[in-house]
Amino acid sequence: MQLALCRILDEEIDLLKGKHLDKDYFNTLLTGGDPARDVLQWLDQAEVFRTSRGDNEWKAFIEICNHNLPSIRKMPVPLQGQTKLATHEGPWKAVWERFWEAPKRYPNIPNQIRKCKAPIFDLFSGPETYGGWPQWNDAQEDELRRALVALSNMPSHDARKQIIELSKRHSSRQQLIWAELGEASLALALEPLTILAEISASALAAGSIEELTAGYSNFGWRADDAVVRALACVEKQEDLAAVATALRSIYLPWAEESARYLQRLVGELGYPVEQHLPLKSLHTQIGNVSYLSMVFVSMLLSD
Repeated sequence: MQLALCRILDEEIDLLKGKHLDKDYFNTLLTGGDPARDVLQWLDQAEVFRTSRGDNEWKAFIEICNHNLPSIRKMPVPLQGQTKLATHEGPWKAVWERFWEAPKRYPNIPNQIRKCKAPIFDLFSGPETYGGWPQWNDAQEDELRRALVALSNMPSHDARKQIIELSKRHSSRQQLIWAELGEASLALALEPLTILAEISASALAAGSIEELTAGYSNFGWRADDAVVRALACVEKQEDLAAVATALRSIYLPWAEESARYLQRLVGELGYPVEQHLPLKSLHTQIGNVSYLSMVFVSMLLSD
C-alpha cells in the first residue's frame, strides 16, 4: 500500500467506494489497471517494458505475476512466460484471449515463443492442443506446401479430391491467431482452392453457346474468381509456387477444355453476334482471344 500511496491520493473518492482495497488492488493501480495488457507488453518487449517502469511499478508488476500467474515465481522470466502463453492453461487463458483480440499489437511474441522448446507434435496434434505454438503452425504449413507441390504428379480429378481432403485437415487453422498474423497463408488459400476444385470438376464443354454463357454466368465465373483469391493469399515465393502448382493441376485443364469446346462450337455454328462479319474473320478473332487467354494464364502460373 505504501508503494501506491501517491497514486491512491489522486483517485476520486467515488471511484473507491464499494471496492476491496487489498494488495491486488494497489498493485493493479500502480501498473495501470490492466494486468493482462502489461503481461503481453512484457512478453513482447521485456527489456523495454522493464526500463519504462519505475521501481515501484516494477515491484507491483512482479507481485501481480506471482499472485495471478502462480506458474511464474519470484522474478518473472520472459521465456517461461512465453511457454505458458503458448499452452494458455489455467490463468494464462485470459492472457491468451487478450492476445487473440489484437495480436498485431504484440508483433514480437510469435518469434519469442519460437525461442522456447516446443512439445513433440505427433499425429494427433491439433489446434485444440497445440494451436498456441507457432512452431506447430509452421510445421503444418510446411506439410501443406509439400502436399500442394505433389499435385503436379496427379491427374486433375485426383488433384481435386486431394485439395478437398487437405482442406478438411487444415481449414481449422484459418481461424487461428497465426492466420490473422499472416503466418497461415496456405491454409487460407485452401478456401478458394476448394471452391475451384468443386467448380472445375465439370467443364463448360456441353450445350449451345447460349447455354455456355448461362453456365459461366451462373457458376463458371467462380472458378476465375477463386484463382485470383488463391493467388492473393500468398506472398512468399515458395508459397506462390505451391499455389501455382495446384492451379495448374486443376484450373488449366478446366479452362483448356472449356475454351476448346467453345472454339469447336463456333467453328461449326458460327459466332452468334455480328453475323455480317466473314466467318473466317470470326474464327480468327475467337481463336486469337482464346489463345491469348491461355497464354496469359500460363504466364501467370509459370514458375
